[in-house]
Amino acid sequence: KILSYHLEKDSTQKWFCSIDTLKIEKKIIVSEGEITTSLYSGMRKSDIPPSLIMKFTQIFQWDIDFLVDTRIGDKFVILYEEYYHNNDKIKSGNIISATYISGNYHNTAYLFENSKGFKKYYDKDGKSFQKAFLKSPLNYTRISSKFGMRFHPILHKWRMHDGIDYVNRIGTPIHAVADGKVVYKGWIKGYGRIVKIKHKNGYVTMYAHLHGYPRGIYVGR
Repeated sequence: KILSYHLEKDSTQKWFCSIDTLKIEKKIIVSEGEITTSLYSGMRKSDIPPSLIMKFTQIFQWDIDFLVDTRIGDKFVILYEEYYHNNDKIKSGNIISATYISGNYHNTAYLFENSKGFKKYYDKDGKSFQKAFLKSPLNYTRISSKFGMRFHPILHKWRMHDGIDYVNRIGTPIHAVADGKVVYKGWIKGYGRIVKIKHKNGYVTMYAHLHGYPRGIYVGR
């Protein structure tokens, strides 16, 4: 529900507030489009709100890295809720279904809410879109170094680079690529500040070259 607050003064200059519940109408909107430069620009051309573009990328984040994997000509379809009051748009709601088509990838996510109100996205066969690992731990502007052999910028010789270096502004949040437990937090030469997280089946991920640590991150959490 949407509440409307009305403030007014009485004859003694005291403030009083009245609260009304607005009558809202839910509409189901379908939008589709094609990527010509980026997913964001393509969706904005289809009048999809920025907040829903973010939700769209979060649905597919286990399958697609939209800064690397997108190609010109990729297609998308999105079915979502919008709420109106007297024909004025109030807000956007849930994404009911989302489709992304790119090369050999063609998948649709459907929203399902269980009896406890927990919402999650599944494919047509009932498989969850939430996989074991995210494609990327953060939103980034570019990749400065990929995994594999590279010519070291300081040592000036070829060495194995056993990670991926993402570039973005200081303060950009970093996400664990999967649930797990912090097993190390500290400084390692060559990596700077790091956090190591142990996941199921023996996997360990390491997050290095950190500017700082968020509150509440400690070994054992």
